[in-house]
Amino acid sequence: MERLTFNLGKYNPSYGLVDKASAKPGLFTDYDGFYAHLLATYRLGQFEDTGLTPEEITVLIKEKGKLSSELAYEKLANQTIPTMNHLVKCSADKIGKLESKCDALKKALELMATYLVRLGRVDEMLCDDIPQSLHLKYQPKNDGDYENEPCIKCVQEYYIQQAQEQEGKK
Repeated sequence: MERLTFNLGKYNPSYGLVDKASAKPGLFTDYDGFYAHLLATYRLGQFEDTGLTPEEITVLIKEKGKLSSELAYEKLANQTIPTMNHLVKCSADKIGKLESKCDALKKALELMATYLVRLGRVDEMLCDDIPQSLHLKYQPKNDGDYENEPCIKCVQEYYIQQAQEQEGKK
């Protein structure tokens, strides 16, 4: 590519135009026009110093845009990942607490069922309410004659099913 500018000196950061036709004396009537001409000449000189063609500069600008986008995504990811890790940790802590509460409630239900059975508070009416499949699950020899002792697991699971049915109605 043929240069349109030349450097005004080794220690002078300014450029002049090779073709002086556009820089006639008296052409600029105000400082703003003169300054704009100097600035445009300077930038053109800097561009020519790179040795790149306008097409190569266009490609670089596009790549810089892509790079800027990639850097923006990377920065966003670097900010988002710690936040997500914190949320996962908090969620895991909450899940752990809920599992502990659930285990405690299951144990409480087992103790209550044990208490009911041992005190003889499970009668034929409760046994009639408990589905036969549940009876047979825990007492396979249960033939419905009430000769078997009530089973703690049977009573416990019956009340769990009742609670789940009530929750499902809400």
